[in-house]
Amino acid sequence: MREEPTAGETAAVQVMSRANRTVLAKRVERFAAAGLYNCLFDVCHAPAGDLDAPETGKVQVWARGRLSECALRADLFDWIMAKTE
Repeated sequence: MREEPTAGETAAVQVMSRANRTVLAKRVERFAAAGLYNCLFDVCHAPAGDLDAPETGKVQVWARGRLSECALRADLFDWIMAKTE
């Protein structure tokens, strides 16, 4: 859990190497039931099919293209390449 200090909002991050729609739905259900966070980031580098976030605006799914974009923006290309050698 991480708190954004200026807004006082909290977020949870779930990182998985593989996931599908059923797995995502269960995580979103647990997230909603816990009621402890303002936002959930679900990160998966090898999803089975498309993972769509519910339209609540409280869940962000970072998979494939979105995950790649974030890694490049954070200047992690060389680090990722070193890890794959």
